[in-house]
Amino acid sequence: MIIRKVQIRRYRGIKVLDWDPASRFSCLVGPGDSTKSTILSAIELALSPVNNVFINDTDFYMGDVGQPLEITVSVGQVPQELLRDNKFGLEVRGWNANTGLRDEPQDGDELVLSIKVSVDDTLEPNWIVVNDRKPEGEKIGPNDRSTLGLIRISADVEQHLSWGRGSALLRLTDNQTNLRQVIADANRRAREIVAGADLEALKEAVVKAQKASVNLGVKPMKQYVPGLEARAISGRAALLTIYDGAVPVKQAGLGTQRLIALAVQGLAFPEGAIVLIDEIEVGLEPHRICHLLRTLKHATEQPAGSPQNIGHVITTTHSPTVIVELPAHNHGVVRSAEGKTVVGHVSKELQGTLRKAPDALLGKKVLVCEGKTELGLCRAAEKFWMVGREVPLSHVGTVLLAGGGTEAPRTAKHLASLGYGVALLADSDEPINPDANSLQSLGIRVFQWAGTVSIEERIALDLPFQDLPKIIQLAIDIVSLDVTVIDAICSRLGSNPTSIGSDIDSWRANGISEGKIREAIGKAAKDKDWFKRIDSGEQLGQIVMHTLPSIQLSDLAQKLTSVGNWAYGQ
Repeated sequence: MIIRKVQIRRYRGIKVLDWDPASRFSCLVGPGDSTKSTILSAIELALSPVNNVFINDTDFYMGDVGQPLEITVSVGQVPQELLRDNKFGLEVRGWNANTGLRDEPQDGDELVLSIKVSVDDTLEPNWIVVNDRKPEGEKIGPNDRSTLGLIRISADVEQHLSWGRGSALLRLTDNQTNLRQVIADANRRAREIVAGADLEALKEAVVKAQKASVNLGVKPMKQYVPGLEARAISGRAALLTIYDGAVPVKQAGLGTQRLIALAVQGLAFPEGAIVLIDEIEVGLEPHRICHLLRTLKHATEQPAGSPQNIGHVITTTHSPTVIVELPAHNHGVVRSAEGKTVVGHVSKELQGTLRKAPDALLGKKVLVCEGKTELGLCRAAEKFWMVGREVPLSHVGTVLLAGGGTEAPRTAKHLASLGYGVALLADSDEPINPDANSLQSLGIRVFQWAGTVSIEERIALDLPFQDLPKIIQLAIDIVSLDVTVIDAICSRLGSNPTSIGSDIDSWRANGISEGKIREAIGKAAKDKDWFKRIDSGEQLGQIVMHTLPSIQLSDLAQKLTSVGNWAYGQ
């Protein structure tokens, strides 16, 4: 099963969404509150294998129950049994990669079913298969919807680690009638009954669960076995659950629980299942995240009918590890404004940008700093920018990004094409490509220093003269050789320390002007890359921020203030 189109109307934070997934592995990224998880919940509701789902007024957009919420999910590669004329064969639509979804199937089209769930003010969901030829639709029941094999993994995974109503373990277990009797007896006579019961079917299910869990990166401490959940002894219902030796797997970490639940559900549903995973990285170390992603992606690449096949995986993430691991075309950038949600497809051409700048996709706005010095300076400037605002940049969703030198303008352009608010802070000593006018025509704000100078030169030119020794001392601390730093500055002054001395006072005493001293310090710092690291750029920025109130009319102060205003949305 593959989702070909998702249409959402008036569901939670989404007033309208029309999304055509670009691949069988879809990773939704974007800032917080952009409705990524809502998209998964909507798909889950539309394809739910049960009727008794809980809906309340808050599931309607803005809480307005005056109009029904509607979710339509068009699914391809559906089981043949659903395409019979006495099922939904007369309601099929057509889909192909060139034209997308169309109401009348044509030669070469994939046959798809558009499953629509609607809920009005009665809060009773109604599921139908629809098309434009028959808008009133044909009812589709839970048994038919269950053949689509929907799997949803979220923070609440415990139900799938026990044998209970609706759990994947129950689906995986043969002779369920006997199992229900075991559970009923266990409720009456607790451990004694379970210990003496015929648990062969349960043991076989657990062996399958362990094997599948190991394939997803879980390392059992011992051997998985079925056992009675401890809390069931004093409760109203006895629950059988999986144990790892003598310890219930429910006591494992959340990441391990999620992996086991995913493995069990994958075994319990048919090949070609649709898998929805909210925040796939939760509870997992980076190496386990990467293994899980590779395993799932491999499963989506298997041909239909293969035992290893997964039809479609849709996940959300806030993890740079996930963004770096997956190819660019597997990502969809989710943006939401005034109820309209849009999923932008990421081009393969942006692969380098994603690998270099994964954090950028997780914010609302991105300040692309040309180099590491600029990034360090802006990190130091954040406290200055916070004055009067009292909140950090993270609260407004602005991400600081090292753009990679000459690549920074192109990085800014790529991010802007994905719908992000973007600004570029760059030196003015060398032309940038694309140029400032081209970037600004794309909506990118460009900040460059006055004159043709680098950031080191701008700081040396604008800092109070009495604070310049702090810059020299910082360079000495970084380089660890005062002779190297002083020699570089004196060389720019056209002399050497023996002739003109080794500090600012000596240079002035030898008749060298303040302007030439400033210029020499700035050019030496630029040439020798003293501050070309984020940490040294941040140390340099701390010196600048300390002096900024006294040089408010300088280009340095005015540009940094403007950058801060943009970063905070002013």
